[in-house]
Amino acid sequence: MSALLELLELVWVGVKWMVRVIVGILELIDLSAMSADFVHWMRKKGRRLSKGLRKRLGGRSPGE
Repeated sequence: MSALLELLELVWVGVKWMVRVIVGILELIDLSAMSADFVHWMRKKGRRLSKGLRKRLGGRSPGE
């Protein structure tokens, strides 16, 4: 049983580090350059942007 818990702990630590790396990569990408194209694409798809993403992109979601 303790071996299973150790394995789960290792998996959890690995997942946390992967999430940190992915978030770091996304932070490095300049979203302001892509924001206009992204908002246009989302509008074309008819989807709403989440509030946090809207703030980060500095835009507005469709229908507002």
